[in-house]
Amino acid sequence: MEMILERIVIRNFMSHKRTEINFNMGVTAFIGPNGAGKSSILDAIYYALYGKSARETIPNLIKKGKRYCQVELTFRCGGKRYHVIRSHSLLGSKTTANLFEILENGKRKLIAREPTTVTKEIESIIGLNHKVFLQVIYVRQGELERIILEPRAKRKEFMSKILGIEDLQKAYENMRDIINDFERELERIKGEIKQKEERKEELKKVKKELKNVEKRRQTLLEELSKIKTSLTEVKTQLANLEKQKIRFEHFKAKLEKCESDLTALENKLDTLRKELVKCEDARKRMKEIEDKVKLHDKLAEAASKYYERDAVKSELLDLENDYKRYTLLKDTLAQLEKYYNEYQTVEENIEKIEHTLESYAEYYHELQNLEKEKNTIRRELNEYLREVNAFKKLLEEKLKVEIKHDEMGRLIGDTKARIEEIIDGKKREINNLREDLSSHIAVIDDRKKKIEELKKVRVKCPLCGQLLTESHRIKVIRDLMEEVREHKLEKMKIESLIQKLEKDLEYYEKEKTSLTELWNSYYNEIHPKLNVIRKLREKLQDMAERYTFLQEMTKEYLRSKQMLDNLRKKRRELERYVTEYNKVCAELEALEGKHGPPDNLRLNIELKKAKLRTLEDEIAEIESNLGVHFEHGEEVRLKLNELSMFKSEYEELKSDFERLRVIEGQLQNLVEQREKLKLEIQRLRDFMKKIQYNPKEHESVREKHDKLHALVGQYEGELKSLREQAIKLKQQISNLREKLKKLEAKEKYARRLDKFIKLLERLRSLYGKDGLQKVIREKAVKSIATLTSRYLEKFGLGISNVGFDENFDIKVYSSFYSEAIPVKNLSGGEIIAIALAFRFALAKVIAGDRVEMLILDEPTTFLDETRRRDLVNIIRDVFMTVERMLPQLIIVTHNRELEEAATTVYFVNKDATGTSRVTLQEEAKI
Repeated sequence: MEMILERIVIRNFMSHKRTEINFNMGVTAFIGPNGAGKSSILDAIYYALYGKSARETIPNLIKKGKRYCQVELTFRCGGKRYHVIRSHSLLGSKTTANLFEILENGKRKLIAREPTTVTKEIESIIGLNHKVFLQVIYVRQGELERIILEPRAKRKEFMSKILGIEDLQKAYENMRDIINDFERELERIKGEIKQKEERKEELKKVKKELKNVEKRRQTLLEELSKIKTSLTEVKTQLANLEKQKIRFEHFKAKLEKCESDLTALENKLDTLRKELVKCEDARKRMKEIEDKVKLHDKLAEAASKYYERDAVKSELLDLENDYKRYTLLKDTLAQLEKYYNEYQTVEENIEKIEHTLESYAEYYHELQNLEKEKNTIRRELNEYLREVNAFKKLLEEKLKVEIKHDEMGRLIGDTKARIEEIIDGKKREINNLREDLSSHIAVIDDRKKKIEELKKVRVKCPLCGQLLTESHRIKVIRDLMEEVREHKLEKMKIESLIQKLEKDLEYYEKEKTSLTELWNSYYNEIHPKLNVIRKLREKLQDMAERYTFLQEMTKEYLRSKQMLDNLRKKRRELERYVTEYNKVCAELEALEGKHGPPDNLRLNIELKKAKLRTLEDEIAEIESNLGVHFEHGEEVRLKLNELSMFKSEYEELKSDFERLRVIEGQLQNLVEQREKLKLEIQRLRDFMKKIQYNPKEHESVREKHDKLHALVGQYEGELKSLREQAIKLKQQISNLREKLKKLEAKEKYARRLDKFIKLLERLRSLYGKDGLQKVIREKAVKSIATLTSRYLEKFGLGISNVGFDENFDIKVYSSFYSEAIPVKNLSGGEIIAIALAFRFALAKVIAGDRVEMLILDEPTTFLDETRRRDLVNIIRDVFMTVERMLPQLIIVTHNRELEEAATTVYFVNKDATGTSRVTLQEEAKI
């Protein structure tokens, strides 16, 4: 059951915005100028099947200006219908794919999703991967007859890739590296196995060393037991001595403390005796200063009256000064009030204007931003215009006409089409002239040959067969030579004309290349910029009305701002008066807060005067009693200071006098304590004599104990070291046994590895040139030759058989000749026929019955007019016969001649926006 394409829907794919195509059985041709988007349809088929592109990277498949592309393909294979959907998005560079089976009821069943899974499933269904599909089913530009005409080595290389022989050869070569790796591994293992005897000897040596360690350890254990017994006895003796020492030290410490306390008591007794003398001196001094102390006490009681009188005088003075200040401030406030009221009015007006400016400020800032945006757009617009105008100037210089921006694409396309027509015409002229040139050369060669014959022949004319006379022979030779000269002149004229036409063709080809570059630059760079320019101009136009409104609002903003500046200036002028006004108010408020209303202040002044008179009377009476007189309280304070030192001295002496009896009692107690301490000291000295503690003996026993203890530590350390050494040796023995075990395992592995290497060598020989490669090559050569001959037989060109040797050298046999015809001697039509038959046969052999379709992309590229005509005739005349073996043929071409050979024709062109348009022609009967 063959694979047949049914329908494809293309969205935003390369130059296609939305294209929908139905594929019929027979020959489907897509016809259109170069760059119209024909080959993009084949790319879409390839992308739908394999998720790849034959020409572009996947992101470049998306149509310019779009965010995603999508291709839907419906095909039939193995008696089932399938529908695949693939898409790619620029957002996150995400690719999606889904494969459905279309059931008999028309419903779809999802059988695979995700790009990789879908591709693997399709490869399984049609039996071809993407590489084989490109090389066998999809015949790209210029590759139709190349396989026949190119050197044998290139053809062999191509067929080796197709048939998988190249992969077998690579496998053959790669297996050598693999085998080498295994052989190196085997040599490495054999080197390790050689260590086996060394390991055995090492194991024997370690066991002997372990035995010596165990013997030494047992000896040490016995000696250590004896030392520990001696150490126990010494410890007991040392413990007894420690107890004696503790008791001795205890009584010694108590004795030292009692002796220390006795010394302290003696010192204390001396101190108290000195203080007792001091107290007797204090009592005598107190009697000397007692009168002055009494005067101090009486004057201290009266001092408050003097101080109060001074305070009342000060307060009265302050009240009178505040009253005068209050009167002055009231007068100043009346003068400043008019400036304060004016300031309040200005402040209210400023607040109103500031509120108004807040609304206008938004318009002002919006205008600033809008101006920045307009300048940015203008700069961007000028930059685009500069690039577009530079391209326009280049195009005008190229085409020698003045052009508008919107005419550039059309003019480039029209000019390019005209040059392509000229190129086709020049090529036709050159081909016709070359045919004429071949005719003249043939005539010249023929006439030269006849002249040589005439020079040799003496009896009969080789032209007419008549008997020759000498004069007749000379005349015929002269006529022939004249004819040769005429043909040579014609040949030279044709050669000169061909040379001129080839120069013209070279010129127009360069012009075509130049225009193609301009065309690509226009649609890839200039056309998008023109769209941007149009959008920028529209944006500027939209901004104009808003800009005018914002300008009016800004004028109001600036007028209000000027008024605000004037008011703020006036406010600054009034601020010093307001500050003075506030200062006066604050001071008046402080005075009123301090004294209350002015009437209260006057009342307080009168009250203070009355109190002052009362204090004067009381002070006069005090001075009369004491016999002193003071004008001010300061004089009283100075007198009190003078007497206060006697008062202080008296109080200190009084304290010393009061301690006299306390000291006498303390002296009596200390004497009693001293006697008790003397008795305790004697008792402690008696106890220490009874203990009989000897420090030298104690030190000797301690040294013996330390030596024994150190010896125990030394023995235990050595035992620990021996124990660790024994553990390490045992571990070493275990490791050596494990290594020996591993070496024995490696011996077995080496034997298995040697057998495996020999097996790999046998398998490698199967992949070699004389193995599977030869089998596949011979079978493929036979199948391809048989099918190619069968197809050529249908073409009816007189070619009876085509064969290939094992190096894919082509042997062509005709029904008219017994020997093989060299390919170079075949006509253009015969080469096209063989190439087409070979492609059909190759597709049949590689794809089998699952894919019976062929895609030809620009098959007429590099073909002259004669070969193009032959290709059209072959497809038109025999395809209905071949249809049983190849139901579907898809052709993409810019040549209208192939329209004659197609059962279904689609015309592909680009519109003014650069988008491909596909239209269906009514089906034609071939």
